[in-house]
Amino acid sequence: MKSIKSTNYYVHFEAQSYIALHQYLEENFHSKIFILVDSNTQKYCLPNFISNVGNSVNFEVICVPAG
Repeated sequence: MKSIKSTNYYVHFEAQSYIALHQYLEENFHSKIFILVDSNTQKYCLPNFISNVGNSVNFEVICVPAG
């Protein structure tokens, strides 16, 4: 699926989203990134996200209850 250009930003899908994220993180310095998830996303999606992002990012997960 191709990326969609909105007024001021792009929305990326599938593998393209990780390519765009890696490119953004290489071009911009952030001392820490916060990832906001609910308890379901933390269990089912976060491990896949972390494996695709790798250890090059210093991040902290903030988990809120599902629903």
